[in-house]
Amino acid sequence: MNEVKAVSVAIRLESGEAGWLEARQGEILHLRLTRAYPPGAPLAFILIPPESAEQAALEMPFEAKALGSKRLETAEYAVRVRLRNLRREARLLLEFLFP
Repeated sequence: MNEVKAVSVAIRLESGEAGWLEARQGEILHLRLTRAYPPGAPLAFILIPPESAEQAALEMPFEAKALGSKRLETAEYAVRVRLRNLRREARLLLEFLFP
């Protein structure tokens, strides 16, 4: 089983909702969002690397399917997703952010 690698990176869902990518475990991502997603629900989001002029151009689109959601004490949800159609550039960006 892959090791869980944690970091916190801002994301923006296709719907405009903001959230956080908090951990990666191989092809599984752990997100913190304001609403739950049932298993199998598709999610599309943009990963927003930490701010700098050079990194602003690195906004990278991702597609995923929800594996499940769990309500947190903060009224947010921990949502686990499996990546789909991962482009080479997107994989390299994830490997950079989660060494």
